[in-house]
Amino acid sequence: MVTHVGGIPVMPVESSNIQAIGFDADRHIIAIHFNSGSMYHFHEVDTGLFERFASAPSKGSFFFRHVKGRFLSEKVNPPENRLGVCDQCGDADGLVGCRCDVCAHGGGYQLRSE
Repeated sequence: MVTHVGGIPVMPVESSNIQAIGFDADRHIIAIHFNSGSMYHFHEVDTGLFERFASAPSKGSFFFRHVKGRFLSEKVNPPENRLGVCDQCGDADGLVGCRCDVCAHGGGYQLRSE
């Protein structure tokens, strides 16, 4: 499971579109890891909006109504663009933090144990 998006800690959420969300209150940035594997930062977001997002019954609907297209956003590359292993099917050819290409496991690729 991805624990950070671009250095911001994220927590898993129940959603058909979003895997995890987090907030950097000092920099006013929402971090989102989508089920597609894409990771984004949304800038200049106030704490109240993030709190409503985190408690919304539908994270995807909240995102589309209140976040998407309303804030400056940037795509965040997966951690160090390192290859990882899917802990569900064992595929070892995906970028850490991204959804598994073989079994579509939402937990994504994890760093390999050294």
